[in-house]
This record gives sequence, structure tokens and C-alpha cells, in this order.
Amino acid sequence: MATAENFYTINALFYLSACSLLLVWVMTTTLGRLCKPTWLKIMVVVLTFLSSFIPVQGLLINEYIYGFLGNLSIPTVMLFVVHSASIIHGKHLSLAEKGTAFQLIFWTGCFLFPFTLGIDIYDPYALGYNPLGLGIALLIAVMFSWLLENYVIMAAILLSITFYTLNISESRNLWDYIIDPLIFIFAIFWLLYRVLFIRVEKQS
Repeated sequence: MATAENFYTINALFYLSACSLLLVWVMTTTLGRLCKPTWLKIMVVVLTFLSSFIPVQGLLINEYIYGFLGNLSIPTVMLFVVHSASIIHGKHLSLAEKGTAFQLIFWTGCFLFPFTLGIDIYDPYALGYNPLGLGIALLIAVMFSWLLENYVIMAAILLSITFYTLNISESRNLWDYIIDPLIFIFAIFWLLYRVLFIRVEKQS
């Protein structure tokens, strides 16, 4: 049986690796398209990931990121992985898949975050502590994702439930595995970009 110390080590390693993947995402986005050979892109990924574990003034580089962002949700980690992988092998998700995913994140964030700020007495965040109803809603979403062949959403939800069941994070709230402010903000900017892009296309 794993001790509490070992469990904490696994927990910390997962979230530090998630922060490392954020750096990988930044590097592949900025340099990935400039590096034509696949082996060079893979080298950028590996070196970026490993260099994030270099200590600077007593803390690892990814620990600084973790101190600023905190625990990242599973969909956020998947965003980093899927985007970086798409830069390497050149196969990207369709706009329909991205649009559906980011709209789902956007509306989930709109449902969750305003109420957690005390705007209303109702607090949907509390649903995550006893997530029977939330779990059923997520499984329905998995079924619809499978029917729509949007396997990215399906994988993100299933992984979120799995990681919650395995108690990977110190949080015992299912919402923390599903969404975080970073991916919510990213979804807002992506959707705004698409709306503006479509308007410009129609005017031209």
C-alpha cells in the first residue's frame, strides 16, 4: 500500500509535470512551426520538459508556475498535450471539434465561476463534493460525445472522472478536475477570435 508520503510525491509530480507541459505548449506554439524536421520538434519538447525541472534559487522552474497557477484541470493538461502533439505530427483537430470543446468549457465556466464569487446564494461548486448528480451529467455528456464522434471531449471527461476516483489531487471536488480558470479564459479568447475571424471573412 502506498504511504501518504509516496502519494504526495505522485500528486506533486503530476501537477509539476502539468506545469512543465504548459512550457512545452508555449515552446511548440512559438518554435514548433519553425522546426521542420519531426525529430527536431521532438527534441524541443523533450528539452523543454526536462529543463522545467531545473532549480532556480531553490525552486524548480515548474514550481514557480505551479505557485502562480495552482492545480490545473485534466482538460487543460490535455489541451497542452494534444496541441503539442498536433504540432509534431502535423495533424490538427477540426474546427468543429475545437469549437464544441471550447463552447462546452465556456458554458461550464459561466455556470460555475460567477456563483463561486458569491453572486448568488446557490453554489454549484458544492455539487462537486458529493458528485452523484454531476457524475451522471458527465456520463451523459460522454455518451453524446461518443455519438457525435468527439473523442477528445469524451477522453477529457473520462480522464477527469478517473483521476478524481484515484484521488490524484488533494482536492476532493470533482469540479477541480474538470475545469480551471486558465482553460476558461483560453476558451473565451478562442471563441472571441473565431467570432471576429468569421466577421472579417464575411466582410471581405
